[in-house]
Amino acid sequence: MTNSWLITLWLILLLSSSSYGSDLLVSGHPSYPPVSQAEGDLITGVAAKVTKAIADKLSIPYKLVSSGPWKRVHWAAQKGKIDIIAGVYLNEHRKAYLDYAEWFMTDPVVIFVKKGNTFPYRQWKDLIGKKGSTNLGESFGESFDLFIQKYLYMEWEHESIANFRKLAHDRIDYFLYGLYPATAQLKVYGYEDDFEILSPPVVEEKFYFAFSKRSKFRYLKPKMNAVIVELRESGIIQRWVDEFFRH
Repeated sequence: MTNSWLITLWLILLLSSSSYGSDLLVSGHPSYPPVSQAEGDLITGVAAKVTKAIADKLSIPYKLVSSGPWKRVHWAAQKGKIDIIAGVYLNEHRKAYLDYAEWFMTDPVVIFVKKGNTFPYRQWKDLIGKKGSTNLGESFGESFDLFIQKYLYMEWEHESIANFRKLAHDRIDYFLYGLYPATAQLKVYGYEDDFEILSPPVVEEKFYFAFSKRSKFRYLKPKMNAVIVELRESGIIQRWVDEFFRH
């Protein structure tokens, strides 16, 4: 075997293993409208619109893919099966495998109660002794996640509708979740008049784009950040959120 043939073989292997010519794979939460939701094998929602705007601006070939349940989306990012999670909270645990880019929208996390079953709430400690529930795999920011672990009784369900049904049948005192996706799901199921929201929000977190630390596309982050900031500050992203609820 000649040296020239070995060099040729090495170049073929190198090119086949590189990301040259491949698509940026972007995934997101399968059931968190209007931010992100799965429709068949695709991810749609505001995060998908931001992804398209970024890809168009930077001329990047990309694919929006559904990676399954939320925990599996994170597993896919850890293993480098996807390049980006579009729409994810920032916390220290996730920073071990995610390289965070800019945030693109905020997400008020609120307390839903059955109509007529409100209770005094002004701060986190008012939830101590109450029976709460939320969706499996969710994070609500570093500080409140720790508060839950230390002080709160919390159950976990795969879907929001399961939590609303538990709330309707007095099996829990409150359901903790994002205002936007929960409101959207109440409209879908026709339960808008059955529940109330306590004020103020528990937290108001930011949704980020985040690269898998195994992604070959991380070099795009500075240019991607510039596009996200432009979209956010121009009001375009908020307009997409508002349009979702109007429709």
